[in-house]
Amino acid sequence: MKNFCESFLCSSKELKSVRNLVTVAMLTTIGIVINLFTIPITPVMRISLGFLATSMIGMLFGPIVAGMCGGMSDIINYLIIPNGPYFPGFTISGILAGILYGIILYNKKITLARCIIAIIIETVAIDIFLNTFWLSILYGKGFTALIPLRAFKDIIMIPIKVFIMYFLLRLAVLHQKNYRQQ
Repeated sequence: MKNFCESFLCSSKELKSVRNLVTVAMLTTIGIVINLFTIPITPVMRISLGFLATSMIGMLFGPIVAGMCGGMSDIINYLIIPNGPYFPGFTISGILAGILYGIILYNKKITLARCIIAIIIETVAIDIFLNTFWLSILYGKGFTALIPLRAFKDIIMIPIKVFIMYFLLRLAVLHQKNYRQQ
């Protein structure tokens, strides 16, 4: 429990450095740009790789910063390309995803198992259940009617997300080590 609380405390201090602030801003911008290239499948289903920037921020700067960036990314994405009415539930989902990635990845060794756990929890709790709940509220469709198709798509995406996330985060760790040695 102590490490859990310490990760939030350390994360809240990450933005005191201008260098960190600029890095977070750049990663958030990259996430926003990645989200612009979503693949719409149906009006209530899209494929996106925007989670990559949020997971990177969570790994580097912790749950507080990643949660803030997840929420800001959702709002800015809506302002740039509004796909339907604004709904604050999706902002909450973005915040929770950032916090989740920060809790699982911040100041920890990046392993395949850790990436699998992060993606499975985020996919099941946020993508399948919470976002489907928001969509059922927003569009007035039954939760149980939306779940099967969304769950099918999200479950198929799990190995793809894990592979891309693990590869990208490992590259970031290697780059970070080389950068600190210079």
